[in-house]
Amino acid sequence: MHLAEQIAMFEKIKVACSKATSNLCSKFSCRFPNVEVMVALGMVYLQYWICEETTTNNFLPHLDLIKYAFYVDKKLKKGFIVFGLLDSRQLDVQAFHFKLTMSHNVEAMM
Repeated sequence: MHLAEQIAMFEKIKVACSKATSNLCSKFSCRFPNVEVMVALGMVYLQYWICEETTTNNFLPHLDLIKYAFYVDKKLKKGFIVFGLLDSRQLDVQAFHFKLTMSHNVEAMM
């Protein structure tokens, strides 16, 4: 096989791999929330609550991200509507107690 043929074959393989990678990434992005929401969901772990200053600054913005991601109805491509999974008002009511519980659990852990 000549060098030009090898380069052409390599280019075809490169294009095929790029398409496969792009397809896989788009399937993952359809199935999982974006990175910001995944970071916000970290509030369920005790490590999130270790640094009080960070928690104080991040908790409400993270809660807002979660509410937007899971409270708002979503319209799918074929016209179907997926209704929000969470009740925003209930999250607001429960937020104080959740924050208090997680903060106390961190203190008990340390």
